[in-house]
Amino acid sequence: MSELSCIVGVLTWFGNDAQPSALGANHGGARRDARHRAKQIMSAGPDIFTLYREFTDALTEVLAETAGSPARRGRLARARAVVKRHAEYSEHEYFLAVEAAFAQWEAMQNVGR
Repeated sequence: MSELSCIVGVLTWFGNDAQPSALGANHGGARRDARHRAKQIMSAGPDIFTLYREFTDALTEVLAETAGSPARRGRLARARAVVKRHAEYSEHEYFLAVEAAFAQWEAMQNVGR
């Protein structure tokens, strides 16, 4: 399996897994609130590179944790959704952000060795 397909697989898993846990069926208003926050962020017109950085940080946190925290996975899902909906979204820049997260995570793993 190529590195790129592995990364896409992980992102698909995190994206699909994070949303239901963070915005579950028991929290009807949470989904509405999350959409509202995303619209606020997008209407404010943040720099796309700031959003990529937030996404990278969120992905690094999720990769580094040993137990799946719904709050962190929710943060990752929200960051991913905002990046993908941004008018200046680029698949290339998105994958660079993913690679940066994996590089940071790998560096964290190698610190203890």
